[in-house]
Amino acid sequence: MAYTREIINVGTTADDGSGDYLRDALIKTNTNFQNLWQVGAVDTNLDLTGTTIASVTANSDITLDPNGTGKIILSSSVEPDTTDTKDLGSATKSWKDIHANTVYADKTILNAQASAPSSPVEGTLYYNTSTDNFVGYANGNWSNLSGAVTATSTDTFTNKSGAISQWTNDSNYSTTTGTVTSVAGGTGLTGGTITSTGTLAVDVGTTANKIVQLDGSAKLPAVDGSNLTNLPAGSVTASSSTAFTNKTGAISQWTNDSNYLTSVPAQSFASLTGKPTTIAGYGITDSVTASSSHTFTNKQGAISQWTNDSNYLTAETITLTTLKSTVAASSDFADFKSRIAAL
Repeated sequence: MAYTREIINVGTTADDGSGDYLRDALIKTNTNFQNLWQVGAVDTNLDLTGTTIASVTANSDITLDPNGTGKIILSSSVEPDTTDTKDLGSATKSWKDIHANTVYADKTILNAQASAPSSPVEGTLYYNTSTDNFVGYANGNWSNLSGAVTATSTDTFTNKSGAISQWTNDSNYSTTTGTVTSVAGGTGLTGGTITSTGTLAVDVGTTANKIVQLDGSAKLPAVDGSNLTNLPAGSVTASSSTAFTNKTGAISQWTNDSNYLTSVPAQSFASLTGKPTTIAGYGITDSVTASSSHTFTNKQGAISQWTNDSNYLTAETITLTTLKSTVAASSDFADFKSRIAAL
């Protein structure tokens, strides 16, 4: 409700009779006091009723303007009269800084603009309308805040009509691949560094600094295993100290100490198997046969094909039984030759 201030006419000069009558002047006085009592603010467009300060002019603002650097201090909470209907600031007038311990909001909309704000500080966020990206300022740089995309995402992308259809490679998707500019061959690999095309291979072998590869039978090749540790029970290495049934104590690094077999023990000739059936088979290469032409000390010239001339032995009988018994009685090869010569 608008109120009009009542002005009392006091005339031009004292007692000139041109002013309001006393009764009229007091009526105006009562009206002004009544208005002041009801509204509470003099010479304003404010209506002070009870605990409400209201504007009496439609769509007009109420301005609170402290003097100088003074502040508007509220001793209680501030809230709108109805939810989700009032704004704090506007699209053309925004608050410079808002200091709050906790901010609760049903929807948070970052400032949308085509370029980055000037004079940013660490943690500044905004929405870039030119690139359609949320952007944050950290470590002195602006960076896009990329959202996570999963196999079930249905986001729409600029190079694809409709949803991404579970990442199937349908039309309008890029199928090209990137280019690797350099691949270095690290430890255990050969073939690097590759800058265009090439093949990296495992550096296999059995020499120093090689990687051991199993053979076609899934077995290890011949390598020095002296440094192997944690072998299963029963494995014997150069440093083994396992005790054996034919040896008292540990094997002592395989040195030839006592109780080890150092040579083949003596065996009877009769116990040998696989004996040869001819004299040549025993390694005798100077035996005399019917065609021999050797020269003997008691005979001048060659033996002439064993003719029975003077001074030659014409007969000597050695039975098979005697030969077998001689062979059986021999203790070794040297003894065998001596017994044969004595027959």
